[in-house]
Amino acid sequence: MILTFALSLFLLQSRPAESRPAVQELKPFGDAEVTQPRVAAVAAVHVDSTPGKMHTGVEPPDPSVPLAVHIIGQRGLDVVYTQYDQTDDKLFITPKKLLTVKSGAAMRRGPRIAAFGKRVVVTAPEGGDKDARRILSVVSNDNGKTWSGPAYITDAPGAAAECFHDLAVTAKGEFLVTWLDTRTGKNKGQAIYFSKSSDGVKWEKNRKIYESPNGSVCECCPITIAAGIDGRIAIVFRNSIDGARDLFKAKSVDNGATFSEIQPVDGKTWRLNACPMAEAGLAYETDFGLFANEPVIVNNRDGALTLTFNGIFDPFDLGRGRRPAVADLSGEIFIAYVCENDGQLGMYWSWGEPMSTRKLMIPPRAGGETVDSPALAIGLSHDVWLAFEVRRENKVSSRLVQPWGPSGLAWPVQENK
Repeated sequence: MILTFALSLFLLQSRPAESRPAVQELKPFGDAEVTQPRVAAVAAVHVDSTPGKMHTGVEPPDPSVPLAVHIIGQRGLDVVYTQYDQTDDKLFITPKKLLTVKSGAAMRRGPRIAAFGKRVVVTAPEGGDKDARRILSVVSNDNGKTWSGPAYITDAPGAAAECFHDLAVTAKGEFLVTWLDTRTGKNKGQAIYFSKSSDGVKWEKNRKIYESPNGSVCECCPITIAAGIDGRIAIVFRNSIDGARDLFKAKSVDNGATFSEIQPVDGKTWRLNACPMAEAGLAYETDFGLFANEPVIVNNRDGALTLTFNGIFDPFDLGRGRRPAVADLSGEIFIAYVCENDGQLGMYWSWGEPMSTRKLMIPPRAGGETVDSPALAIGLSHDVWLAFEVRRENKVSSRLVQPWGPSGLAWPVQENK
């Protein structure tokens, strides 16, 4: 793996600057004020189990499924959807309103999207008063052409008051949702709940995965979920125990039937008498080797980003930043974040282990623009997509770029991080 990384890095760094295509930044919703954009995550599939051989890490292409990038966001109280067709001159379809919720999207509270074959599932927090506050889902079974729903994921009204949730899809096409839930927490504190569905419509009975011994996990920190292969699932959340706001992970090896490993992500403790509103980035390493089928986590502790490979090595320092997002493509790790000092987009690329981690040289945005809420996903054509907000003065809009595509990395690699 290390020799392969060294060769890849040499080829990327030795490519003449003029041969690198200009990065195409797309506006999936035009100039409309759409926040919290997300790109559909696709399932990691084990294609070749021969020791030492790599697999694609994504679904094998189905000729009947057009190569499309599914994108959602929130415009006011409307959850809107569009599609980037990679087989038809890469044109966007007219955005569609999928459902209307009762609260705005901010701080990672917006909708989520995942796809398996022709099935696309979108989830969103309802918000509203105590008789609402559920997590909803809508589904398309024809690659985004028509939609049905909404269905209720949460089986108790008022349970998802904080609106933090996340969505993933397994290699068998099951859709997984986790969220912060108040129905059983001490003094209405937040607990970690989970449900799954084979079709995005009928959801299993809600199950409590974890409740802090102090009565509540961190009340307003986003939660994230990811699925590996062979029934592996990880949920990462920020806990609250005796004044410590440490990042925890809950792992399942039986497709979510049980979550037996619930423990801190690393050995460091963050003492804070308030909610830091600091989330983590999470993906599963899909390559063979030391970290095969194990979670890769980026922690955000007090503005410092650290990369952890299943706790095997000490956390690897990535510098200052916030809003981390992680994606894995056959063992190559992509990390997007917002630079703490100037609000610009930052990215790292890693060949699946700490020593290979390199920063990408992304030019700063002009005209006082900043970015927020980056989200990464792997595409069916073995590419990587990044959606994020662009903010200028009091206006916000969504963008879509391809950090990894037919020409390799979109931006040059910095020699030292």
